[in-house]
Amino acid sequence: MAEAAKQKPKDGLKEQLHFGRNRDMKLYHLRVNHRTNPCVDGDIEFSWRISSEHKNIVQRSYRILVEGEKGTMWDSGTVESRRQSFVAYDGPKLPSKSEYRYTVTVCTADGDSSGASGRFYTGLDLADWKACWVESTFMRNPHQMLSDGIENPVLSFTRGFEIRGKLRSAVMYATCYGVYHLIINGERADDREFAPEFTAYSKLLYYQRYDVSGLLHTGKNKLEMLVGDGWYFNSQTVPVGCDHEKPAILYQLELEYADGTRETVFSDGSEECRQTNILYSDLFVGEKIDLTKPYSEPLRPVLCDYPFDILRAQALDPVRAVEIFSVKKVIQSPKGELIYDFGQVIAGRCRVLLREERGTEVRIHHTEVLDKDGNYFAALSSRQRETVICSGEKTLYEPIFTFHGFRYIMIEGARNIRPEDVTAVLLSTEKENKGGFNCSNPKLNRLYQNIRYSQRNNMMSIPTDCPQREKAGWTGDVLVYNAASMLNEEMTPFYESWLSSLLADQQESGAVPITCPSTKMYDFMLRKISREYDKSKPAKGLEDILPAEGESAAGGELPSVAGWSDVIIELPYSMYRLTGNDLILKKCLPAMKKYANQLIRTAAMRRGGASLDENDRYLWNTGFHFGEWLVPGKEKPGFEACKETAWYIAPFYAFRSVNLLAEICEKLGDEKSAAYYGSIARKMKAAIEAEVLPLQHEYADYMGRYILALAFELVDGDLEKEYAGKLIELIHSNDYRIGTGFLATPYILKVLDSIGRHDLALKVLMNPNCPGWLYEVSMGATTIWESWSAVAPDGTPQKISFDHYAFGIVDEYFFSVLAGVRPLEPGFARFEVSPDRVIGLDRLKREFICEAGLISVEYTDSVLTVTVPPNTRAVIKWNGETKEVGSGTWRFE
Repeated sequence: MAEAAKQKPKDGLKEQLHFGRNRDMKLYHLRVNHRTNPCVDGDIEFSWRISSEHKNIVQRSYRILVEGEKGTMWDSGTVESRRQSFVAYDGPKLPSKSEYRYTVTVCTADGDSSGASGRFYTGLDLADWKACWVESTFMRNPHQMLSDGIENPVLSFTRGFEIRGKLRSAVMYATCYGVYHLIINGERADDREFAPEFTAYSKLLYYQRYDVSGLLHTGKNKLEMLVGDGWYFNSQTVPVGCDHEKPAILYQLELEYADGTRETVFSDGSEECRQTNILYSDLFVGEKIDLTKPYSEPLRPVLCDYPFDILRAQALDPVRAVEIFSVKKVIQSPKGELIYDFGQVIAGRCRVLLREERGTEVRIHHTEVLDKDGNYFAALSSRQRETVICSGEKTLYEPIFTFHGFRYIMIEGARNIRPEDVTAVLLSTEKENKGGFNCSNPKLNRLYQNIRYSQRNNMMSIPTDCPQREKAGWTGDVLVYNAASMLNEEMTPFYESWLSSLLADQQESGAVPITCPSTKMYDFMLRKISREYDKSKPAKGLEDILPAEGESAAGGELPSVAGWSDVIIELPYSMYRLTGNDLILKKCLPAMKKYANQLIRTAAMRRGGASLDENDRYLWNTGFHFGEWLVPGKEKPGFEACKETAWYIAPFYAFRSVNLLAEICEKLGDEKSAAYYGSIARKMKAAIEAEVLPLQHEYADYMGRYILALAFELVDGDLEKEYAGKLIELIHSNDYRIGTGFLATPYILKVLDSIGRHDLALKVLMNPNCPGWLYEVSMGATTIWESWSAVAPDGTPQKISFDHYAFGIVDEYFFSVLAGVRPLEPGFARFEVSPDRVIGLDRLKREFICEAGLISVEYTDSVLTVTVPPNTRAVIKWNGETKEVGSGTWRFE
């Protein structure tokens, strides 16, 4: 995939469209920026896949032709290359507001050719915007926790306009501060949710493109934008650098008539703005609607001088309803509560058919678990509640600008609801499915399903830690889990979008925030923890570190945090390893260097007490760090436990990041930087060997210390044997249970495999006791928990999240060890299949759609069947034999 491309002279498209003997060969899954028919306004890259019933298909060359209204815009010519993903557009800048058709033609090593076409659209250039920012004049309660006494009604901006004749096309571009639904003549423009998505709003705000030609008619038309608070105005998620207090909208409708004339309808202050009967619709609190209440009288909005240079076309697919659940069981709790069980923890909301008398107040409460006696359990401080004041008419109710994490709902105040009147709607950013797993062990199958649901539930515009309590883009969770996510869904547009916000949020110093988009609450929290951390009485909990009224977070450099901030290097590298995406490495390289330089500078300037100054200058061993985080059995209030593991986490991760950056620079041909960062990494390793690895004190015997040292190759020779022996001793003494937190858990099974103890890895994986993966399954979990002990053996739940994807990283072990699939070249252009059958499964099947197509591994006791996609090769190891094969389906006995 990464081989150099050789370009031949351009020789006419038609001459390339010949077909040889392989007439079943065809191209499919054509994508631009890994999306179908997207709107783009920046870099453009192409990808495609090859299908054929023949074996050993290898792409020899490709050619891409891009055509617009004015003819050919770019012809790549014939390029000798196997590359079929992340092929960058290399032509002139494409005119804005236009549709383009592209044709890809591929020739194989056997001389066969096939072609296919797709389309994409360009968005608006800065000079194309005629619209004005229009802001509401209604008084608001911005950035406050909403309740019955504090309301922020959803707003309705409306205007009429006239269509004077038959249309050839009608395209709307729209965005807002807040979240919105676009409605044309009473119909929604599409079914997306939470537009314009969650980004680093002060530097990056997406707009959306809609084809609305089917919603317009000759004569009078009505445009409406329903606008809620969303992330921008929420007390927990208001982004750093954002100070607006009222929702604002921006829209531009580009009309082309059949006669070729054009007209633009845009936001200009002529709109009317009303408060709706949705009294609040808050991401954390929930929604309250009074169906007996009319909209308010209109107020004229005002024009505002808000920026346009931060606007970009939406770079990821939208949030949509992706699965619907019916009620599995109705429960009358011991307390007399009426509880509906959907059988699965999800992120989303409910649809309820109401038939209540006018004025009846119905309350819908959401929770992920019940208490041990089967009563409703409020696990979180956020209410997660909808309140509906009924109109007296039959109403199908679904909230619009909120979502919750739940499996159960409790409905109060309603008398006429039947089980079939209630459904649950799972919301998630739309992504293609890429993975599947099934084996003869039902508990492992359930664990895999738990992993998949936790991933879907927490990919809501950004990668969140949980869908109920914080809904924040914690960088450490992404660092831990990203590899598993890419084995199951098409994550490229999603992660590229999130990385755009991360690059925007990076400080000039190089510091990377702990949440992305960076929010004022967590920015303040980190600064305050860092200031208090080295004092005799450090902050112990959220009550000590959240801002008091009027308190400012200003002052001091934002620190980086080991294992969280490192995502700026770890994620792009992982994307490259698993998809072959070298373009993301190039895009992020300056930011990676800024971050690594901050680590190096911080280590050199701040002393942490090493025995030799020459060692200390290469150890990141000062400041606040979360450490391993959530090590089972080591929990303490607030952040008291952090220091117990930060002493090795920080220097270990500093080494890993700088060492990875050296490798990345080498891959990108930046030899000078590769030599510099490689030299620093070697000095960091020497300092760790001298000052950290031999260290013995009361916190020395954490499993994570030994696991990460082995995983990051920080130990050699006799010390490696000593560390492996100590890890084995700790595993035995812990009765083969998990003894690791966030940052070491991804490596525990792989490290045990690497030191030749497959048996111990499997004992840890299959252990039914707490803490362990199968303990959660045995306790009825349908998602991955935040804490291993979220539910006690007697069924008592903690007040904690039951939907965190981080520990779902075990699926990478399913993939790379149980199924034995490992990339030998980036993007699986060449890969190994060597299933580990020590686990004793009667059968196993793992599927994964890589950039080239489907990889499938299926085995029984004696037979292995492997599907290798076209344009790739696989090294198969089975029953003591090794064979390398090309594409096709192969059977081994």
